[in-house]
Amino acid sequence: MLNTFIFLCISVFVLVAIYIRLKFKFWAIQPVFHLYDLNHWMFPNRIIQPELPSVNAYVDMFHIHTYNLSDTPECILQSVTQLIQNHYLRTKYIDYIPSKEDIFQHPYNSFLSVYTTNLLSLKRCTNDNPVVPTILGVITARPLHITLNTTALKVHYIDNLTVDINHRKEGIAPKLIQTHHYHIRQHVPDTKICLFKREGDMTAIVPLLRFNISGYDLKDIVGLSTSFTSLKLNRIDKHNFNDFKTFCKSISKRFHCCIHMDSLNVYDLIIKEKLIVYGLFNHCTPTCYYVFRQLSCTMDYDKPCIELITTLNDTTFPIFFKGFQSSCKRIMKKYKVSRLLIEETGDTCQLITTFKDYNLSYKSICPSAFFLYNYACYSVQPKDCMLLY
Repeated sequence: MLNTFIFLCISVFVLVAIYIRLKFKFWAIQPVFHLYDLNHWMFPNRIIQPELPSVNAYVDMFHIHTYNLSDTPECILQSVTQLIQNHYLRTKYIDYIPSKEDIFQHPYNSFLSVYTTNLLSLKRCTNDNPVVPTILGVITARPLHITLNTTALKVHYIDNLTVDINHRKEGIAPKLIQTHHYHIRQHVPDTKICLFKREGDMTAIVPLLRFNISGYDLKDIVGLSTSFTSLKLNRIDKHNFNDFKTFCKSISKRFHCCIHMDSLNVYDLIIKEKLIVYGLFNHCTPTCYYVFRQLSCTMDYDKPCIELITTLNDTTFPIFFKGFQSSCKRIMKKYKVSRLLIEETGDTCQLITTFKDYNLSYKSICPSAFFLYNYACYSVQPKDCMLLY
C-alpha cells in the first residue's frame, strides 16, 4: 500500500513537471525557482546560475540592441515612449499613457533593450542623425535593493516590457527578456539577479511575494467616519526628507523582506513629485508615512488614478488610519484623482482589513506577484514585506 502511494505521488509529480515544461517552454529553461525544483526546495537562498549566461536560442543579436540608459539618444527614447504609450496597456477599462519622464525615472545603471527589424539603422541612430527605424518591442531594467532577513541582494528590476500589438504572436517578448538579461549581465557582472513583477495569471514559478492590487474610490475612503487626531500631517520635501529616510531604515527591521530604491532615487522622485509622501508627526517626531506614486493612468471610463505603494506605521492604528484618510483627502484635492490603487503589502494590509469592517468594497482587484530571476528562495507573506520601488 505504501509503495503504491509513493508511486502515485512520484507519477503525479512527474506529470505536473512535464505539463509545466510543455506549457511554459520559455520559462522552463530559465534560471528561476520552478514549482517542481526539489533541489531549490531543499537548498534555498542561493543564486541559481553564478556564471555569466551563455547564448541560447532566445538570445537575438540580429534584432535587439541594449543601451545604457544614460547614453541612449533622445530620438530613441522618444520612439520607445510612443511605443509604450500606444501598446503597453490601452483597453476599454484602463488607459496607461506615461510620459518619457515617467518611464525613464532612473538614468543611472539602468538599461534599455530595443527590438527592431533593422538593427543596422538603429545603431546608426544618434542625436545628430535622428532617423529611428520601426521599433516593435522594448524592455527596461533599473537597479533595486532587496533585503531578505539578513541577506542583502542587488537586483535589476525588469519593467516596461512592451510589444507592438500587431506582432505579439511572433515570440518577441521572450527574446527581449533573454537578450536583455544576457547583455546587462555582461555590463554589470556583479549584479546577477533580476526582479520581475507579474499581474494577472501566474506562471508556474515560486514567487518571492504574492499580493493583490485593489482599487477604491477616494471619496469613499475619505467619507468613512473615524476618530479625530491632533497630530500634524506634513508633505515630505527636501527639508524633511532625512526624517523620512531615517524612519524607513529603522522600521524596515520589522520586515522579513524589503524591496527598495537607493535613497538618492527616492529623493529625486519626491522632488519631481513622481512620489508623493505624507508623514504624520507628533510635534517633531514622525509616527507614520504614506507613500503614493503618480500614475499616468485612468480606469473605468476616464477616472484618474494614483497608487499607494507603501505605508509605514509606528503608532496606534486609529491614528494611522486617520492620517491615511487625511492624506487621501489632500491627494484628491491637489491632484484631481478619483481612484486609488493599493498594493496590499506591509502595514497597508491593516487598511484593507479595516475597509472590510466598514463594508467598503473594492472597485477592482488584480492578483500580482514579484518573482526573482536567477535566485531561489521561499515566498514571503505580503504583511512581512516593505516596498519602496
